Amino acid sequence: MLPFTVHKNFQPPVVRVMAELNEDFTPAVIKQAVLDLAPRFPIIYARLKKGFLWHNLVAAANLDVVIAEKDYPVPCRPFDYWNSEKPIFRVVYDKNELGVEFSHMSYDGFGILTFLNSLIARCLEIKGHAIEKGRFVLNYRDAPSEEELEDGYRKVYEQRDKKAKTKMKDNRGPAYQFPREESKGVFSPVTVIDLPLDAVKKLTKEKYNGCTINQYLASVYSSAFLEQYEKDRRRWKKPLKIAFFCDLRQFWPMETLQNFTGDARFNVGPDKPDYDFGDILALVRREISARMTKEAQQELVINKNVRYLYLPFMKITPAFVKKFFAGLSIPIANRFFWPHTATLSNLGLLKIPPSLAAHVRRYVIFEGETPTNRALCLAAGVNNVLTMTFSGVIDGTFVQDFCADFFRKDGLPVDVTVRYGKA
Repeated sequence: MLPFTVHKNFQPPVVRVMAELNEDFTPAVIKQAVLDLAPRFPIIYARLKKGFLWHNLVAAANLDVVIAEKDYPVPCRPFDYWNSEKPIFRVVYDKNELGVEFSHMSYDGFGILTFLNSLIARCLEIKGHAIEKGRFVLNYRDAPSEEELEDGYRKVYEQRDKKAKTKMKDNRGPAYQFPREESKGVFSPVTVIDLPLDAVKKLTKEKYNGCTINQYLASVYSSAFLEQYEKDRRRWKKPLKIAFFCDLRQFWPMETLQNFTGDARFNVGPDKPDYDFGDILALVRREISARMTKEAQQELVINKNVRYLYLPFMKITPAFVKKFFAGLSIPIANRFFWPHTATLSNLGLLKIPPSLAAHVRRYVIFEGETPTNRALCLAAGVNNVLTMTFSGVIDGTFVQDFCADFFRKDGLPVDVTVRYGKA
């Protein structure tokens, strides 16, 4: 049930998940694989339908979603949610690259990576390869399970302990925003940084007292913004906040392919004038450890995001009335109360079957431009390659430049590439 998620003042972000492969697929093979997977992924092969009280996802009739990169020069374009019979995703290919663009409205990285890997596996099977199945690779011949189709947020909310409370501060107040680059009618450059995963693990263990890779990446990422933030001496400036997104399946094991994402928002900046990276790392470790818990995510994410659906007036108010009031409030909230400065999401090491991993070089994952999410970084690992992808609309490339330089100073081999524009 989707009352507000699609409004002219707030388009859900469009995310691209691209796999670089060791071989090419023809358009005919890709289109056949897309058709073969339709019965297996009803959640993904769905379009939006207006309802009187709520908007709902229903089966799409038009599955013509495969597009060549050369015919689609600007990635992550908004979807036509109301006037299309197509599902809310696209399949994009270019030589040895195959990817999916999707709306974060209905599914998340786990769901779309499961679909993409299953799509790649089916393409390989059509070409005669044998691909074993696993958590991120589903057999297209199987029927979808009830667990894959369920709404994880609702399930956890309805099973919650109503007496349990956390003393953790919500920290969703307004955050500082960096100046937005003036639009030139083209997609902003996307910077891709590749790191050897084993070297990162060794570094965090030996130099940074066994911190997690997430804590290390979040600390470097936060430091990049903090360096620029400190140059702004305006007395009225809002706090610098980083939103770190996580997969809630780590706390509530379930196989849902719908969106089931949590987050931890924390202020960046030690409470002393002279600080170093060690102080930032200590702060980030403390915040992520405290907020990335089952109890904190239950109260700060699930309960707050779901409870409004159960309010009596929400159950009887027509969708067009809800949309009207959302249209009045969203522009104000976006401009003055947006709760984070930048976002970071690490999907972690994807443990795909060896028979599929042999065909995949890396994943490049990035989010399209939105008025609110001005700076974004998404990461994922496969075959000992940790790939970080930077996108957004803030002026300059200081974030990716800082991170690349920091990794080099830490002794990590760094490979930097730029896509869809010039650095």
